[in-house]
Amino acid sequence: MPLTSAFLDARNDDLFTTIANFTNARELTELNVGEHQKEARSAIFDAIVHALKLSPSPGARIALIKGDAGSGKSHVLTTTLRDFASITEHRAYAVYPAILQLTAPVTIATYDVWLLDALIRELSARHFGDEAGLSPLRRLADKLLQAYVEEATQATFQEEIEDLESDGEIEIALKIGQNIAREARAWSAEGLDPGLVGAILLAGFNDPSALNYLRHGHADSRLAPLRLPPIATPSQRIDAIRSLSRLAQLVHGCLVLGFDQVENTTRLGDEGLFVHALTQAVRLVESIPNCAVVLAVVSDEYDDITDGGRGGRALAISDRDRIEREAPFPVLLGA
Repeated sequence: MPLTSAFLDARNDDLFTTIANFTNARELTELNVGEHQKEARSAIFDAIVHALKLSPSPGARIALIKGDAGSGKSHVLTTTLRDFASITEHRAYAVYPAILQLTAPVTIATYDVWLLDALIRELSARHFGDEAGLSPLRRLADKLLQAYVEEATQATFQEEIEDLESDGEIEIALKIGQNIAREARAWSAEGLDPGLVGAILLAGFNDPSALNYLRHGHADSRLAPLRLPPIATPSQRIDAIRSLSRLAQLVHGCLVLGFDQVENTTRLGDEGLFVHALTQAVRLVESIPNCAVVLAVVSDEYDDITDGGRGGRALAISDRDRIEREAPFPVLLGA
């Protein structure tokens, strides 16, 4: 059975019947933004809904927000993701957002290293915390435990995590990972590595070894019982992101990646990196059905570089069509 069929199972009680109704859309539209930003907010909302619904059209899960410096791109991105996470917090579906800013020195060769590092760092931070201040990664771990682990095992796992004199949580995380991996195989032929699942659960509880492994691919001896797969190549890093997304899908959730200030790549002197970042964003939504991407970028930079107007490589027509010619359509914010 394909994993998408999980969302059609009777156990889900019409999971998505209320996601896109007018009440929710109006609620999101009216919060924290000015009148001129509501169209942008609606585009982001639509991309997220399509990710929750596993839309087969990758372009439907991409929102492009353009505008001059100071037009409010970062504000509308941040407030929309925060409000969406808040609205879905106590419902059957869930949103796990991360805003990724290309402000550190990055090259095309190291882009995948930066991407995974930044994603795990932001998901484990509390920028989009819930009422209890829990990070998106912790909320994902909690939902997985609640859905697939008996209460007694959950309690033991928590006790071991709190016991600083013991590493018993590692073995328990592996057993939980094995159970979740078996559940995933019931829905999809595409499996999950039990040790990797265990590491993601541990990272949700801010385990430093697990976070270091997910961010940098370094597995210390403490994690040896998990028999972790390597995360050392571009394909392995993308596979780690796919595994994270599949876990979100098991609890009716989606990843939302907000790429903010993409034009910073040009300040690093590399228009090619700008095109590469956009290309990789498209590849992500093409390969991960429950992933939405929001691109926030200065208008002139986007138009000049994607057209090849600065003498560099232009964005492929097929990728530009994904971004611009499928609803939700690009939104231009005024200053």
